[in-house]
Amino acid sequence: DNPKLPYIIKILSHLFGDGHIALREYHGSYRGDFNFCGELVDLEKIDSDLKNIGLNPLKIRKVESGGNIRFIHKEKIKERSIMGTSLLIDATSISFFCLFKALGAPIGKKTDIEFGVPQWIMNCSQGWVKQLFLASYFGSEMTKPGPQLSLKSFRTPYYSLNKREDLVDSGLEFVEDIKMLLNEFDIETLKVKAVPYCIRKDGKISKKIKVYLSNSTQNLINLYGKIGFEYSDRKEKVAGYVYAYLKQKQKKLSKRLEVYDKAMDLSNDGLSNTEIFEKIGEEYPHVTQSTIYDWTSGKVKGELHMLSLSDAKFDTWL
Repeated sequence: DNPKLPYIIKILSHLFGDGHIALREYHGSYRGDFNFCGELVDLEKIDSDLKNIGLNPLKIRKVESGGNIRFIHKEKIKERSIMGTSLLIDATSISFFCLFKALGAPIGKKTDIEFGVPQWIMNCSQGWVKQLFLASYFGSEMTKPGPQLSLKSFRTPYYSLNKREDLVDSGLEFVEDIKMLLNEFDIETLKVKAVPYCIRKDGKISKKIKVYLSNSTQNLINLYGKIGFEYSDRKEKVAGYVYAYLKQKQKKLSKRLEVYDKAMDLSNDGLSNTEIFEKIGEEYPHVTQSTIYDWTSGKVKGELHMLSLSDAKFDTWL
């Protein structure tokens, strides 16, 4: 019942993604350091949420970074330079460090430690708690929704995490936790794979665990409608459009199946295509006599009689 709990859950989950929490020595004592990374609009939301729980952050700052990375591609080691600019917001509090540590936040470099979804999240009977945790994590780690080349279907969503090679099993256990939470929202995880990713400065190999979700219409409706994204305004906006497009498509598909079944029943009763059209044409004005012929002649079967030719492309629909 604590009104601050939603903010705490979102911030906690962000620490599993683009956030960072660590304990550092400071003038003979210790301090808890928090860092949050994101786009400006998202950091402003984090800034507001931190203040809502009583943790006052510093100003948003820009960080220039760069270096060389040795990565593994198709069993070959390659090297490339990486340069980039990030926006960060920082906060320091030993009391809030203790709070988030107690709540199960991963302390330190996430590639080098074992962690799972906190048990109190896993065991919570309140669905909104799990939804917020997933939405905030996916705001950091899930790919942005986007159409495939046909512009009528959508790319397979996936998220990823990096783990030191000897800690991959721990990463897979975390993925299993996320999978169990997704199952409660009827969201299907398609496959999981761990591949060599890069060679660290200490010579050890890090692996990237990639987790793919189904891109079926219903799965995407559940993902973007029931979970969505927190701390990623860009992803959340696109997800809202994809959800509305798919719901409209689903409704249209249902209507199309309804008239198809009626037409086939009338055909089985011995009516001609013209008679079928006269009976159902007024109720379903989008159906032509040519369409009825395609159905009754068997030229179009199953659910392929649907929307592949008649659907508006996503960019046109927008």
